[in-house]
Formats: sequence, structure tokens, C-alpha cells
Amino acid sequence: MSKPETIICPSCGKPPDKCPDGPRYRAIGNGMAMPVLRWVGQRIQQVEDLLND
Repeated sequence: MSKPETIICPSCGKPPDKCPDGPRYRAIGNGMAMPVLRWVGQRIQQVEDLLND
């Protein structure tokens, strides 16, 4: 792992204390947990299977 002083913001290349928080929070807000996505996908598949029988 990099030392904190060598880490830079991937979107703008600035050090972390100069990097804006907005893009990070936007990316985190758009994330979804894989177990939840898997469950939703399985439920959709179950309904599709029932409708196609």
C-alpha cells in the first residue's frame, strides 16, 4: 500500500487534501452491494421461470 503522502486523487491528480469529495461521494452513492444484486437477479429469474412455464 502506498504511503499517505504519495496517494493522489485519480480523477484530478492532486493530493487527497486538495481533491474534491463530490466525485467520491457520487461514486459511493451509485454503488450497490453484490449480495443484494444477486438476490434481486435470482428473484427476477424465478418470476421469469414461472411465467415461461
